Amino acid sequence: MRQTVRKNPAECTGCGACVSICPKQAITMQPDAEGFLYPKVDGEKCVSCDLCEKRCPAGREMPERPAHLFGAQAKDEALRGQSSSGGVFTLLAREVIRQGGVVFGAAFDEALHVEHIGAFDESELSGMRGSKYVQSDAADAIGNAVSLLKRDIPVLFSGTPCQISGLMAALGGTKTDKLLTVDFVCHGVPSPMIWSDYVDIREKAAGSQTSNLSFRNKSTGWKSYSVSFEFSNGSNYMQRSLSDNYMKGFLKDIYLRPSCYSCAFKT
Repeated sequence: MRQTVRKNPAECTGCGACVSICPKQAITMQPDAEGFLYPKVDGEKCVSCDLCEKRCPAGREMPERPAHLFGAQAKDEALRGQSSSGGVFTLLAREVIRQGGVVFGAAFDEALHVEHIGAFDESELSGMRGSKYVQSDAADAIGNAVSLLKRDIPVLFSGTPCQISGLMAALGGTKTDKLLTVDFVCHGVPSPMIWSDYVDIREKAAGSQTSNLSFRNKSTGWKSYSVSFEFSNGSNYMQRSLSDNYMKGFLKDIYLRPSCYSCAFKT
């Protein structure tokens, strides 16, 4: 009886598409010792259809596709300041919402875990803006996006290249002109457990909980951006990315997800 989706767990990107692919709801995503999510199969529910493995995009060679390249940025300077790379995501999201659609993207929850959420109006987009250098939980969002698309509701889905591939796998080849995807040049995703431990370190040093944070605070410049924490007691922490301990480990590839070291989705 199947216990997981990939025979080689190091190939699994943790996108969570298999959760919605499974016709028996036999798969859940469970964290390992580093906080990375991996699929776990309920042997009592599994009927060995193997659909999860057959449609899983991990471990496969991705076909080459021609690319047409354009450069763009939002004209709104305030919006650019709130964004990491020019604000184009928000412009696209506004248009999808205007069409009655739903936008999915990564946001921090109250515990500073990163998960994909859905936005039905523009006021809900702010949490999706800005980089989050930690892997997000996208399993529910992928399933919800597929459900909306099958009802012919427009969807914008923003995520890592492997998460986008997971969404396409969950769609199972269903043709739709209602889907707009936004990915980015990905450095790899660091351990959620390391991130959680780092937040604890910062909050203990401040003696207070985090009220706001940014991985790309531009007050020190667009190229020499900083990691910044604001705390409920009014104190703050700011350190340039090349000096901050968490970012140093991330940029040196010390604690990325195993699949990131042999990424099949890079271009």
